[in-house]
Amino acid sequence: MGLMLSCDALGLPKSLPVAWASEESDFQTWEVIHLGIRTGFCGSLTTYSSWNSEMVVLMFSGEGSGLSLIFRALLGYLIGVQTALASFEVGKIIARGLHRIVNPKLHVEFKEIMKKKTYGVYINRDLPDFERRFLPDLNMYEHEQYLAPGAVEPLFRWRESTKKNRFVGNELIQLLIDIEIEVLVAGEELEQSLRVAAQNEGWDIEALEDWMIEKKTHNIIDKPILPRQFKFMPSLIVFMVIMGFLLFKLFSLVEEEAYTVTYRTMVYVGIFAPFGALLRWKLSKYNNRPSGDLSWIPIGTLSANFVASAISGLMIGMEYQMDVAAGFWAEGTVRAIKVGFCGSLSTVSTFVSEIDSLLKSSIPTNAYLYIFLSLSLSCVFASIIYGSMVSMTEE
Repeated sequence: MGLMLSCDALGLPKSLPVAWASEESDFQTWEVIHLGIRTGFCGSLTTYSSWNSEMVVLMFSGEGSGLSLIFRALLGYLIGVQTALASFEVGKIIARGLHRIVNPKLHVEFKEIMKKKTYGVYINRDLPDFERRFLPDLNMYEHEQYLAPGAVEPLFRWRESTKKNRFVGNELIQLLIDIEIEVLVAGEELEQSLRVAAQNEGWDIEALEDWMIEKKTHNIIDKPILPRQFKFMPSLIVFMVIMGFLLFKLFSLVEEEAYTVTYRTMVYVGIFAPFGALLRWKLSKYNNRPSGDLSWIPIGTLSANFVASAISGLMIGMEYQMDVAAGFWAEGTVRAIKVGFCGSLSTVSTFVSEIDSLLKSSIPTNAYLYIFLSLSLSCVFASIIYGSMVSMTEE
């Protein structure tokens, strides 16, 4: 998940969907593949519910005193969070290293940006390449794009008229951003209200508009990275073929030896897994939806992990109660729901990605509140469900 972060998430120049790939790479346009790797593969490979269930079972294992078992479970939660965060950080380090190798020009820009930031200069990463480097006066060395002084003179005049306002925290920085996004990025005619506001501050709007004319004359146009069109029907056909194959294997593997039963269970798990991942993807749309003081909570991921942990607790309780001779369909269904559906519905990779984002926010303590809220809710409810089922069986 750390490796698949965008340049924006890693604080790198230019908004590229994937940091480790070259800016000219076709892979940058495969938005649906990026989503599949992040949400489908990473989210399903890392299973929050199984981790939570292991800690819950540990607390009820009976091998030691109650307090020592609770302490072991808390240690397991602590090690799990720290290991996941460390792995996420390793992925980010690798992504930055590869970005430096495959995008040398952007790496030079990144070093220059770091120098400018020490002076509080604001860098707008959404601007096209030339303006993004010229307006904060970055030194690009051998990567400098040469233009005749007369051609770049309008942009120079615009820069000089706004120079004192290009600092983080300046009261007019948002107005400056809005104007440059509308003119330099969207290529639209400036709204009258923005024009009047800029002229009142003494900004040379005519110079900015003259630059757009020069830019077209000298063909200084960034090629936007447009996502490839997603075709639903071919994807649906592939999905149906795979599901058909899995169903065929599920009903054709009827031998009772342990080897066959194991692989039959794996097939059963594979049938349930996509539905958990799809539900998690749908729930992710509710992240940061609450209004007010709780808007920082990724409610979609929290809900997915909580529901999956609760269902997983129910499934391991049913396994505990199940008779040894229950048969494949009873045991297999419980395991398919627990490992396939719940394992794919819950996610550690997105969980740690959100923790990392909260740690970098203006209120980093929210990250620790999110960890505590997620783990405590999942642990308490899964423990209530599993513990009640275990006690009923023992009675």
